Amino acid sequence: MPQWTADIDIDAALAARLVAGQFPELACSSVQPFGFGWDNAAFLIDRRIVFRFPRRKIASTLIEREIALLPLVAKHVPLAISAPQFIGAKTTEYPWVFAGYTSIAGSTLCSMALSDTARTALAEPIAEFLKALHHVEPAGLVARGLPPDDIGRLDHEKRLRVTRERISGLAALGQIASGDHFASWLEAHPPVPLHDEKRRLVHGDLYARHILIDDSGALSIGATFISAIRHWTSRSRIWFYHRPHTRRFAPHMAQSTIERGLQHDTERYITQF
Repeated sequence: MPQWTADIDIDAALAARLVAGQFPELACSSVQPFGFGWDNAAFLIDRRIVFRFPRRKIASTLIEREIALLPLVAKHVPLAISAPQFIGAKTTEYPWVFAGYTSIAGSTLCSMALSDTARTALAEPIAEFLKALHHVEPAGLVARGLPPDDIGRLDHEKRLRVTRERISGLAALGQIASGDHFASWLEAHPPVPLHDEKRRLVHGDLYARHILIDDSGALSIGATFISAIRHWTSRSRIWFYHRPHTRRFAPHMAQSTIERGLQHDTERYITQF
């Protein structure tokens, strides 16, 4: 099977049948395609609820994790996150669980042409969100299925290598003059692992496409999944993505978020790469 081929195709008709079959109160609602990603297909139901359906078996495990954990996490963070309110079960027509979330108004940061001043102003609320997230006690979440760092997000050598490659790509595109100071900082601050019982909660995929801002300037965070990892004495991960839709935003925000995070005691751990 080609890499980009999904395990199952979900269209609006199938989404409508699944929702109507399990949530009668939404049976006559409008159904509009909302977005298709690697893991999931999303549909806007009744113009107010986003239902996500895994397109791949691997994503079915992730959405089960979201269902179990995100409502608990949402109680502890200062920004809105996408915690599910409707939980759909697998059927003979569709093999996995699915979920519905109240739609959060706003535009993704990667779609907005923000000024430097506007981007800098976002650093403090993002840092406060991360500070709160990293202070959530993970023991109860681990008991409900929260995994460790199971794909090497905090493998320092691996991430340092990828960071250097992406910094070189940004420099080649003319997006930054030089990113040597980022890579040098990472190299000079390798993490020192502590005991396994000292864990922290981190966002699993935080970047500009997963942050929304509405007309009033309020932020919200898309929470695709959460990962529990070891606590690191030197938390040396920088939000610095080399992706077409984040080129303009990411380099400036990375440094601004670091500076504000240090100022507001976010334990020097801004977010993972």
